[in-house]
Amino acid sequence: MSKPGAAAEELIAFEGAVECRMQQAAIGLQLRGSAPAVAARASITEALFAGVAGLAAAPPTQLHEVRVLRMSPQSYCIQAREGRFALQARGVQLHGETATAFFRSVPPPAVPLATRLSWSLLLAALRLPGVARLLGPRKETP
Repeated sequence: MSKPGAAAEELIAFEGAVECRMQQAAIGLQLRGSAPAVAARASITEALFAGVAGLAAAPPTQLHEVRVLRMSPQSYCIQAREGRFALQARGVQLHGETATAFFRSVPPPAVPLATRLSWSLLLAALRLPGVARLLGPRKETP
């Protein structure tokens, strides 16, 4: 529990335009935009608010330079160039794009040239009529 007068915790800061969607579902508010990531690369990030209540007015469908602050365990504030929106929510989930970081950390497979050439030859041969039958499984007769 946070004490009165305690500093707000910044959960995420978006850069540029942020798509804002209100829904009548478990996820009541969705913010989707670009957020700075590690190594100065921006990535697509979503902030999903569950059980939204107490929002005086629906925010516009597009916000700019958004910061999401946690004021208390179930109280949040969305600060944007267009205004400040306070809301109550059971929780917030942050989802970020991980594909770039994943593929940067996993080295590409090293396939020897001879293997690549042999597969290329096999696939080229299988395009010719009748070759698949010749290379297919042979039935042995007892």
